Amino acid sequence: MCVEEMIYRVLCREQFSRLLRIAARQTVQSPILAALAFARAHYAEPLTVNDLARQAALSPSAFSAHFRDATGRSPYQFLKECRLDRARELLGGGGTSVTAVSRRVGYTSASHFIKEFRTRFGVTPRAYADACGLDAEPRNAQRHAD
Repeated sequence: MCVEEMIYRVLCREQFSRLLRIAARQTVQSPILAALAFARAHYAEPLTVNDLARQAALSPSAFSAHFRDATGRSPYQFLKECRLDRARELLGGGGTSVTAVSRRVGYTSASHFIKEFRTRFGVTPRAYADACGLDAEPRNAQRHAD
């Protein structure tokens, strides 16, 4: 599970960097890329479609249609994925409660966060954090034994 997590993190970071580079070059040409970069930078804030549409200088309805065409998902789905992906990173790092992580990534309700996390990743946030902690224990124990 942790090997998959490491691969997942590397790919996400590479893709995010790539997306930012593309956005920097094409912001004038593609208002959706500007909104994507803004959403990734401000995912923990209570963003609305109106906020993102303003970044793209489009009406909310036009923005939503263009966003779906460009990404294959709604702005809300994209924000939810950003929040849950970041929560997964935080939980994998250990030492943070599920409630604290849920607030840090922009959820006002821990129960809603738990439901969304389980739907996306197939396990509860606590089970995920515990599994990552268990996988890290043998490596830590090995380092201390050396």
